[in-house]
Amino acid sequence: MPTVRRAEANKAQRSDSPAQQFIQRLPKLATQLTHICNAMSETSPSTIRARGIPVALAVLLALAIALVPLWSTEIPPMLDYHNHLARQYILFNYESSEYLSQYYKVSWHASPYLAFDSIVQGFAQFVPVDVAGKLFLSLLLLLLALAPIALNLALFGRVTPIALIGLLFVHNDTVTLGFVNYLFSIGFALCLLALWIRFREGPNWVRLLAFPILCSLLFFSHLLGYAIYLLMVGSYELGRHIQHAWQRTPRAFFSLTREQVRNLLSIAFQCTLPLAIFMIYGPSTESVSSNTHGGLGRKFELLQEMFTYLMPPYVWTLDRAVTLLLPLVAIALLAMRRLTVPGAMLWPLAAMLVLFFVMPMELFSGWGADHRLLPALGLLLIGSIAPVQPAGPVMRQIGVLATAAIVALVAVRTGAVTVEWRKSNQEYAEYVAAFEHITPGSRMFFAFGHKDGDKQIGLRPNYHLPLLVLSRHAVYAPFLFASNSGGFTLQYQPSVEPMQRLSKGPVLLNGASPNWPAIQDTFDYFILVNEAYFDTPVPQQLVPIYAGPTVKLYRRAPADPS
Repeated sequence: MPTVRRAEANKAQRSDSPAQQFIQRLPKLATQLTHICNAMSETSPSTIRARGIPVALAVLLALAIALVPLWSTEIPPMLDYHNHLARQYILFNYESSEYLSQYYKVSWHASPYLAFDSIVQGFAQFVPVDVAGKLFLSLLLLLLALAPIALNLALFGRVTPIALIGLLFVHNDTVTLGFVNYLFSIGFALCLLALWIRFREGPNWVRLLAFPILCSLLFFSHLLGYAIYLLMVGSYELGRHIQHAWQRTPRAFFSLTREQVRNLLSIAFQCTLPLAIFMIYGPSTESVSSNTHGGLGRKFELLQEMFTYLMPPYVWTLDRAVTLLLPLVAIALLAMRRLTVPGAMLWPLAAMLVLFFVMPMELFSGWGADHRLLPALGLLLIGSIAPVQPAGPVMRQIGVLATAAIVALVAVRTGAVTVEWRKSNQEYAEYVAAFEHITPGSRMFFAFGHKDGDKQIGLRPNYHLPLLVLSRHAVYAPFLFASNSGGFTLQYQPSVEPMQRLSKGPVLLNGASPNWPAIQDTFDYFILVNEAYFDTPVPQQLVPIYAGPTVKLYRRAPADPS
């Protein structure tokens, strides 16, 4: 009987499709990926073999925390992501639509915020736009998850249990806010820093050619991620130089080795190449309307709540307990000298801390530039720490138990995020039902009512979800991330751009209402959420045509022919 089963299995294997054969090869590919990760370390081959399983486990956990919640939901509940995704539908359908060119115009140029647009539009040539968006998010979340693992491999030649704690920080508040270009850039920057640490004494072509090209790609992902990377690399090299100079006799702080000169040349090329491309092919204008620091009190408050920011409460009791215990345990282990940080890594950590304190709250009119640094700072810190090798069987057993506990926490958090994100499927279905009543070529306004003065962002924000009407119909919608100043691939046509300012929105606080006299005759459809909080009721001129549990859709009544 077993022989017959093996024969049937062999027959089935021979008839497998290419896709099935690829799936069957995944274990072998995973093994090869493990060897590649281990090759980044400076340990001996025998040590690498002994530590291959932890690397494979770390990669598996990174894949789980990054991909399982994402692919369990139709539209991930990330605030600004919905706005960015709506823009992708316009960019993709622009040439084939008879309506989109009436309201929008496309303007591609070498802007330092192109990660999402360029990668999604590339994927969209082969898969639907929403799937292309998820593929980009997969890359983004994997970069964040792998960043502390890559840093551990580069610094210590192994993945420590501390690096696995970084997986708990992948679904942080910045991810919830949906700052996709920035998040992609900091994951990219941290992984690129790990590569630099590993190959800083490597072949000349890697330092003088490969790194400037990679840094240019980082620059065009997001300007802040590029600046963070250069700050980390520069401060790391400064720390290494001071360490070596201090150990020499006599101490020669201004004397550089040949390798250091090559590294300085590489860093110079990494700075100048993307800036040269930007100067030649970038936008001709860039508006900077306001910068606001926010005060040192705000910075200290954000630092105090750093772990809460990095681990928003998907399982409230457990997550809050972890965010309270993590800093206490870390301080205790540092005091007991059970944790180690390479001396050269203290410089990037200090540089990032200084950057956090000087970073404005509002930078180039972009809100929250300071708190966006917390994920970069947290992942850099986690990737730079390793436990001291345990001595004796008792300490080794404690280390194994600690690793098992962290793995369990990552698994629980993955499940909790998945459960929470799946709830957004039903919420999105309500909006899709409303979209079906909207006609192509029309103009749609949307607004959210609020009783008090706080935006209820929560774990599943939806303030930009109405913009995904563009996934169904070519319509005009306000509040898109589109501007006539530099930095955007999409702009409003001059004839309709003033419609952006007819009414405040989309979130109306303290019982405020849309400016009904200005918009009721301008727009054709109105998606309203929590309209009971509007201090001015919906005009009778607007006719309700759809009502869901939270979403209502109104249509402007036809003009009376008399």
